[in-house]
This record gives sequence, C-alpha cells and structure tokens, in this order.
Amino acid sequence: MLERIRKYCRENSILSYGDKIVIACSGGADSLTLVDVLLKLKEEYALTLVVAHLDHMFRGDASAADAKFVQEFCLAKGIPCHMQQTDVNVFAALHGLGSEEAARIVRYQFLRKVASDLGGAKIATGHHKDDQAETILLHLLRGAGSAGISGIRPINHDIIRPLLSVTRKEIDLYCEQNHFLPRIDQTNFEDCYTRNRIRLSLLPKLKEEFNPSITDALCKTAQLVGDEHDYVVESAKLHIKKLLQKSQKNSVIEKKDFLRLHIALKREVIRQIIIMKQGDLKGVTFQHIEKMIEIAEFGQVGAVFILPSEIMMKVSYNTLVFCLDEGDHTSQEMNQFSEIVLDETMRNDFFNITITAQLLEEYPQETGEYSAVFDAEKIYLPLFVRARENGDRFKPLGMKGSKKLKEYFIDQKIERSDRGKIPLICDQQGILWVVGHRLSEVGKVTASTKKFLQVIISGRK
Repeated sequence: MLERIRKYCRENSILSYGDKIVIACSGGADSLTLVDVLLKLKEEYALTLVVAHLDHMFRGDASAADAKFVQEFCLAKGIPCHMQQTDVNVFAALHGLGSEEAARIVRYQFLRKVASDLGGAKIATGHHKDDQAETILLHLLRGAGSAGISGIRPINHDIIRPLLSVTRKEIDLYCEQNHFLPRIDQTNFEDCYTRNRIRLSLLPKLKEEFNPSITDALCKTAQLVGDEHDYVVESAKLHIKKLLQKSQKNSVIEKKDFLRLHIALKREVIRQIIIMKQGDLKGVTFQHIEKMIEIAEFGQVGAVFILPSEIMMKVSYNTLVFCLDEGDHTSQEMNQFSEIVLDETMRNDFFNITITAQLLEEYPQETGEYSAVFDAEKIYLPLFVRARENGDRFKPLGMKGSKKLKEYFIDQKIERSDRGKIPLICDQQGILWVVGHRLSEVGKVTASTKKFLQVIISGRK
C-alpha cells in the first residue's frame, strides 16, 4: 500500500522536496495512516511535518478523549502536535449555519492558521477512495456539474490528499498491521446525515445488486470528468484573456464574442470572472449562472443581475460589465437565487431569512405560517429560493389551473413595492410556495403521501 501511495503522490505531483505539511488528524484510521505514511516518506522528500487536531466539542468527554489520544499518538511518533478546542455548536448558532458546514469552516480556519504559522505549509487530509465514491454520489443526488462529479481532487490549492488511491478496507488493514487502535466517531453511524446514509445504505446496496466494483467505477469517472473539467477551466481562462477589456475596477467582456462560445465555456467564463472578483464561488449556484447567461443573451441594455456577494453583471450595448453592486436597483432587478441544500440550514441575506429543509418519514408535528410541507415524491430537486420574475405563474392551492403571480398579488392587495421582497420557494418546474401567503397545488400532501419534505423559514417579519 505504501508503494501505491508513493506512486500516486508522484504521478499527481502531490509532494515536492522540502515541503512543509500540516497533517489534519482526528484520531480515526485514515488520519493515523496518513501521519504514519508521511513519516515514512519524510526523509525521501525532506518533509517538515506537524499534526493539527481540532476538538469540535460535539461529543463531550468522547471529543476530549480523541484529543488526548492524538496528542499521545504524536508524542510516541515524535511529531509536533497543535491542538485547538472550539465549541462549533456555538459558532453555528452565531452564524446561522448547519453543524457540518460550521465544523468544516472552523476546521479549515484552524488548519490554515497552523499552516501560516509554519510559513505557508500544505494541508494534508486523509480522504480515501471510499470518501471519493461517497462524495460523487452525494453530488449526483443533489444535482452537480463536472466540478461536483469530479469529486475530491488530489490537490486543491493548499490542500493535498495522498490517500485517494487506497480504500477504507486497506486503511483498516494497515492500522491492524501496525497495531494502531483508531478512535471511533459514533456520529459516523447515525443515519440523520445524508453522507452517512450513502455510506451505510446506498453504496452497500449498489455493490450488492449492481456492481461489486462501484467504488472503483465512481473513482474512475471522477478522474475522467475531472480531467475534462480542468480542460474546460483552462480553455475558459484563455478565452477570458482574449475577451477581457482593461478597466481599473470592473471586468468588462465583449458581448458578441461571449455569445459565440459553446455553452460549457459560457458557464465557465462567468464562473472564472466571479472567482476573479470575489476569490471563490461561495454562494453561487447553477441557477445563478444560467440566469446570467440568459440575461447576457436576451436582456435589454441596462439589465442587471446581482449575486448574493453583491457582484453585479450589467448588460451594456456591446459589453457585459461585472462589478460591485452600486445599490441603485429595484427589487425586480435584484432577483437572486439561492439553492436550498437538504438537511442543512442556510442563510439568504437578500430576504434576510434562514431556511431549513429536511426529508421526513411522517408529517411533521411543528407547522405554521412560515413552515410548508410537500410530497417529496412529487417535486423535482433541488429546491431554491428567489424573488418574483416577469411572467411568473403558479397554481394556488385549492384552485384549478394556474394564475399569474402578479394577479395573485393584486387580488391579495399586496403593495407593488413589497412584491419583490416576498421569497418564492421553487423546484425545477416552478413555484411551490409564496412564502407567508399561499402554497401551490404542485407537490401538495395527500393521504397517499409517503415521504414529506418540510421547509421552515425563520427571521421573516
């Protein structure tokens, strides 16, 4: 196994001579194996190694015991260990985040702080082939493009994954052979998390009934799609160099040249420009990109689209201008999308609301004006929240046929100035809920409903 990892690191240029590396170590089998493997490669690459462990304080005494175990393991191996304790539940509550997302943010903040203190080190994580397979399935179920289907990459900026060529079973065997006694996180066996259900139920079923080598098949797909995605990204960057006009603060591209591009390149050109402006794609969904392309193609001069990060795309006579929002727009122009991820709590700053969506086996006990329940088998995921658009129609619950949203607002005597401030919960086919006002016939719960999807809005006034 060590030789396979060494070969994988060499083929993917994961390690370089003289690297400084911060090893993320939870105390589980994968992270103990990662520490041991990198120690065995230390002399070959002249590596400077340190371990970093974050106690999330999720599991009380068990979390504290994990931290002590990692500290003692590092002491026995003679490797420096950096520790930090953070109450992630408190952090999540303060920032309106789900526990998983909050844990990820806090963990990488800590790891990057250690890496910075070490003088700009790489961060090594213990992701392996089974993690890769789970990630690809997770992204497929949520609806993903090539970036999502390419899964976990061996190198992602400052993060490296040396173990992506080996399986969980091989890692467990490695620990057994080296007499390691990894810590077991019992939350990995709880079925309240989507990833856990994929690991514990879906993947075993796929292996048993469809393909015993499904993990290898998914990882191969990730490699192929990832290579093709990398090619599209590099091609988009080359096109941006040709399209981009010089400007002190704005990114300006020729509209007619942009519209000649293949749709895959249009999407990636917009993504790369957003990355240039805000540093990442956080908060940017597929619906955002598609809407921006639609406006670029069919929007009138002066049409704008504003992302949650307040980056704005504005249609000019011959160009598309990407800049920071200047704030002088109507709510109709500021129509924004946010994709809703199941089993996670998300914040939408445009509407100043927090949204939680979860699948349930029974009709929920808690309902109210800002809680809606749908038949999960009658809707088309993913869900998203947006403001109204010209021409919107929906099927008000209890009515036959559809109705223009504008007419519904008039009938309800909703002031014109307030209409753009009302969130609309939609699936891929249309409006499901005019929040605080009316549900749609689409996705309505009946006596035959077996799976329920509840959406809760909080913070709405």
